[in-house]
Amino acid sequence: MSITLYYHPFSQPSRSVLALLNIDQLKFEGKVVDLFKGEARSPEYLKINPFGGVPFLIHNDIHLSESNAILQYLCDAFPVELRGFYGNNSDERAQVNQLLSWYQSTFDPLFSNLLVCGCNQPKIQSP
Repeated sequence: MSITLYYHPFSQPSRSVLALLNIDQLKFEGKVVDLFKGEARSPEYLKINPFGGVPFLIHNDIHLSESNAILQYLCDAFPVELRGFYGNNSDERAQVNQLLSWYQSTFDPLFSNLLVCGCNQPKIQSP
């Protein structure tokens, strides 16, 4: 069981994967990808992860990018250690997937734009 996680500590998606790995103290090798130095776009890193982002997980023969896919995979791959974190049935998993999708498509892009470029973004208004 060899887990390698490529991440950056400022990346919220990376931190969510780190949190899940650390909840049950799953053993893994962490490798920081310095986003500020452009390491995610280096030829060496692109050979590992053609998508060029973080987090990126390698576990045995599987190579995964996208934090939600990684979180779901870890819960499936370690059902005893991570019991309950991804729901115990399809109804609970649907609720977890809904929140993960909402966060990734709504909140994360807005926050990322503010953090990365310091742009003035429109305020989210309630209907």
